[in-house]
Amino acid sequence: DETSKNGFYYDGHCIPMHNFTHHEGKQIVDHVLHLENLTKALSALMNAYGLNLRLSRSNVRNTGARLGVINMTSDSIRKVNDWAQLDFELFGYKMILPD
Repeated sequence: DETSKNGFYYDGHCIPMHNFTHHEGKQIVDHVLHLENLTKALSALMNAYGLNLRLSRSNVRNTGARLGVINMTSDSIRKVNDWAQLDFELFGYKMILPD
């Protein structure tokens, strides 16, 4: 349904990221950083603006436990793909096809 597609779950905590970066299909922010290289990308961005701001690590898990795509059902993968389709497209990520 439209509510789940727009991400209005959990008091708005599940909102697709393109809602913060794009309007009517056009990017409205100057910089989009990706989590998988956030430390390096933020450092480069801060250097570009002459700012002395660095990320520090906190609240890091101290166990080897991981939850990933391998733990998801095909139905869950389909739901994520449907819900985040524009995020995948706009931010250059490939969707994983369910079995």
